[in-house]
Amino acid sequence: MAAGQNEARAAGNVQYNLGYAAYTRGQATQAAAYFKACLTLDPQSVPCATWAARTALESGDYALAQTLYAQALSLAPQDKSLNYFALVARNAGTYGPAATQAFSRAYASLDAGRRAEALAGFQEAARSAPNFPEAQREAGRLALELGDTQAALSAYQALTALPGATASDRYNLALAQEGQQYGLKAVQTFRTAYSKYAAGDRAGAEAGFLQATGENLTYAKAWAWLGRVRYERKDYAGAAEAYGRAVALDPNDKSSAYFLKLAQQGK
Repeated sequence: MAAGQNEARAAGNVQYNLGYAAYTRGQATQAAAYFKACLTLDPQSVPCATWAARTALESGDYALAQTLYAQALSLAPQDKSLNYFALVARNAGTYGPAATQAFSRAYASLDAGRRAEALAGFQEAARSAPNFPEAQREAGRLALELGDTQAALSAYQALTALPGATASDRYNLALAQEGQQYGLKAVQTFRTAYSKYAAGDRAGAEAGFLQATGENLTYAKAWAWLGRVRYERKDYAGAAEAYGRAVALDPNDKSSAYFLKLAQQGK
């Protein structure tokens, strides 16, 4: 690399650092000027292009943001965050500047490890634009990570009512609903155990179902599946105990009632 290019890259890096510092202080206009200068000095800099695009997006200049994201993606086409924000930039006119800025700031908080702050930001974006699926999805996902089932439930209920909701969104809605009823930890333990059962790990599944019942003694489904794995390995006494708990908690569970009788008969 020629000396002049090295000098330009070093000068660009200085402008980038100044821009990022200004951004973190909330000085958006100053940050945008630094990032623009950085990109002029070093057009091949992915960080410069990325943050020039981000500040354009947050300022409401969506056309410029799309151009800059395209430039950044030409340099790093596989970058997931860039592809994600390029999509946000394309749709930003639908959501409006308040929601878009809140979303972008929340994403920056998430990158910095400030998850509670990020959740509040995604929720703010979703309130500003209830039709903003990425904001609802990020709020729901992060709420689940933080164990806030009510926040997750609100986000996923709104999200699954929007066009384009995915199977994963519906799965997470069910997780939030069940988690609010039985406790998120117990439900997550149950689902992990079910995955083990589906994969053929019966011992691991039984241990997981037993753990889920310990985390919430009223979790009828966990008791029923504990009964099932015990019945399948011919532990009829253990199966009868588990199925008995399931039926006591849910008298309408005809399957558990049927297998309870079989287990009690030892067959």
